[in-house]
Amino acid sequence: MNELQKQLVDLYASDELSQEAKTALEQQALTDPELAVEMFSLKATVDALHSLESPEMGETSFQRVLMRLYQSGAEPRTESPTPIHWQYQLPMQG
Repeated sequence: MNELQKQLVDLYASDELSQEAKTALEQQALTDPELAVEMFSLKATVDALHSLESPEMGETSFQRVLMRLYQSGAEPRTESPTPIHWQYQLPMQG
């Protein structure tokens, strides 16, 4: 399976291909068993993941992710942009 086919399989699994591209890839899968297995197993995996409920991120989850970021050497910043009232105001002429 070449790189283009891998990208097409990813798009196929997430339903991002046009109908004609999807049909062409399915036709190609009829003659390529490796492609067929990859297509249908990835599609089944994506469908199974979409059927699960979304996890809720509570305070403990946030802290756990934050600690892992610190352990990996990242320095996450929670700064917001500088408020507009802190900008230097030019004098009014007039």
